[in-house]
Amino acid sequence: MDQGPSIAERYLYLTHDPETVVPLLSIAFALLVLVILYVAYAARGFAAYAGDLRQRLAAAQFDTRVEEIAPPPPLMRDFALRNGGRPGGPGLIEVRQTAELATAPGKSFFPLRARQTTGTRRAGFVWTASGTMPPGIPVSGLDAYVEGAGDFEIRIGGAVRVARAHDREAAIGELARYLAELPFYPDAILNAGGLAWRQLDERRVEVVAESNFGPVRVVFIFDAAGDIVAIEADRPRDLGGRSVPTPWRGTFSQYRAFGSHRLPAHGEVGWLLPEGLFIYWKGDIVSYEPADDPRGSIRSQRLP
Repeated sequence: MDQGPSIAERYLYLTHDPETVVPLLSIAFALLVLVILYVAYAARGFAAYAGDLRQRLAAAQFDTRVEEIAPPPPLMRDFALRNGGRPGGPGLIEVRQTAELATAPGKSFFPLRARQTTGTRRAGFVWTASGTMPPGIPVSGLDAYVEGAGDFEIRIGGAVRVARAHDREAAIGELARYLAELPFYPDAILNAGGLAWRQLDERRVEVVAESNFGPVRVVFIFDAAGDIVAIEADRPRDLGGRSVPTPWRGTFSQYRAFGSHRLPAHGEVGWLLPEGLFIYWKGDIVSYEPADDPRGSIRSQRLP
């Protein structure tokens, strides 16, 4: 009994018949073009969103009133003045970084290039980064605290969103990051409004800022020379879809000059877990550029 051509014979026929192959190739090419256009459109939208956040961050720096600025205790004030901070200093700082990130304990670090815009009058920053995760996946990231709201997002190729946080925990966590990074921004130590200071002892200073969901605290630890070498805080950590307050630690090292400022060029942060300290981020400052006119430093909307 004749059962007709086999599946293999049909495949050979379809892939060798010009009248079949040409339409299939045309459809495949059209789909590829649509995917490329979507990725480009989504990536441009992601970059534009980061640019809008930078514009809003700059505008917020003009809202601080003199009476909102609390003088830091002598240990912190001396640190800021000795390292280039000044009352009435630049409203925004632009930083470029090279960094390494690990997504979980035991995972390998992968490299990132990052740009961060930080306000010195009102708590806020916008950090954008790009890199390649094993096994060669291009990723883009956004971390921000603007107008009291936290924002965190990771995308593949700048287009496909794989993680997003824009909630209570994000606001608390991103404000904690801003406070912890004050050693990089001595002008913010002297000029930022809404910060409450307390010297705990001869080597420790606490700063507290109010988020929309309650106070956020960070403790700075100084060495004998008066440089900040570490921070301690609690910060929300995502654990299987739920937020868990977790001890958060950071270190600062390799102080050197960047123009008129002296800063720790290297920093590391990690979670203090029951099994030990998990360092998940290591970064180095590549460039540090004060912006006398905040509106003049945020024209580029490109991710690094």
